[in-house]
Amino acid sequence: MNELSTRQGLSYFALETNIEITDFEAQSYKQNDWISAKDLPCISTIQELFSYFKSEPKLGLIDFEIAIENIGTMSTHDDGEPNFIFKSKEECISTLEKAISKIGTKNLKSEILDNPGFFIDYRTDESIMKYDSFDGYLKANSYL
Repeated sequence: MNELSTRQGLSYFALETNIEITDFEAQSYKQNDWISAKDLPCISTIQELFSYFKSEPKLGLIDFEIAIENIGTMSTHDDGEPNFIFKSKEECISTLEKAISKIGTKNLKSEILDNPGFFIDYRTDESIMKYDSFDGYLKANSYL
């Protein structure tokens, strides 16, 4: 799958889902400075977070982390590469199914579930590559 933005990662959850922002660092063109979680208005749902992002179209999101009520956490760096930690296997599989439904493949789910601990790379040509670690992926793809 291609890299996802923070907003794309959030889109896997219902808009009314309660959240708590635990880390937020961004560049703000309005304030011409860094802003952090303490500078934000009260945001307690994914819908309110989307509304805030819409009101700040030139926000340069650097570090972001939220606790998602009854689900787990989501974090991103440089507005990409969402990292999810789920409280339950069911929530993990539910979110995985939502992500896979957007790209239209069924093989990816079984590949991921059958290979715990591996880094799975789904490519635009629909091939699936498996690596023993993220570093293994970087090395195999000449990033290291």
